[in-house]
Amino acid sequence: MRIFNIGGRTHVQPRETIRCNRCGLEYLLEVTTCPHCKGMSNGEIIEKLHIPHSEQQDKNNKTGRTFFVIFITLVVLFVISVVN
Repeated sequence: MRIFNIGGRTHVQPRETIRCNRCGLEYLLEVTTCPHCKGMSNGEIIEKLHIPHSEQQDKNNKTGRTFFVIFITLVVLFVISVVN
């Protein structure tokens, strides 16, 4: 029996969730209504949840493309240096 859990991991049981039909986000099954879109109209859900999420995805895509271009450039420079 461990008194102090030093170096050990405690197993956390995952909680059951359900996906909301209105906003598409997950919330705990124990909660009766979705806390993300409770009291919001459909327009507010789109404005406050979906548009910022789409904008963040666009930023992430641009960052990914930038790193890909940098990677390809480095590979080309490496191949050129090895050949010469």
